[in-house]
Amino acid sequence: MGIFLSLLFLVFLLAHIIPSIALAVRRLHDANMSGFLYLLILIPFLGSLILLVFFVLPSNPAGARFDR
Repeated sequence: MGIFLSLLFLVFLLAHIIPSIALAVRRLHDANMSGFLYLLILIPFLGSLILLVFFVLPSNPAGARFDR
């Protein structure tokens, strides 16, 4: 039973992590920033705060260059 629940949790985790990363990268692109800035999440505590600031910045029309 434990193995089944572990696999079910893994599927649930993958089903939520991948779209959330895609959404974060899309938001960075809307602010005309590189999606690689998402790697700031790897810095404990401070990286999350920096990304939060980036996410609340207004959209920049120049970010449409990533829509191609």
